[in-house]
Amino acid sequence: LAWQTHPANYRAIEGMVTIAGEQLFGRSLDFAWCHIAIQAKRLLEIVPFVQVQDDSMGFFAAIVLAMREDAKTKDVDWLSWEDPFITGSDSQSLKREREGSIGETHKRLGYAIPMLQLLVAANQDG
Repeated sequence: LAWQTHPANYRAIEGMVTIAGEQLFGRSLDFAWCHIAIQAKRLLEIVPFVQVQDDSMGFFAAIVLAMREDAKTKDVDWLSWEDPFITGSDSQSLKREREGSIGETHKRLGYAIPMLQLLVAANQDG
């Protein structure tokens, strides 16, 4: 339900990463997350080992990747797309604009492709 509020290109591209992770690791995890709760102690254990330094979204995906075995997940249906609220825009107009924007699609692919490469590399490493 929450994804219905997001532009379709966001959902499709970020969904590829989630599906790839599920195929590679047997768990459905949101590597391109917009909300996550991690205990500070656990985060301090993980961050020193995160190898991704050049891409903030890749960094966030690497955190989830490091927690993939013991992460607890919960399905939610209340995380609406926040951009209309932040920009003070009409949600449907902004959604149509973003769905029609090749720039937005390129932006999302720009972080999704490195995330996919990260997942494949982690799977090959064991």
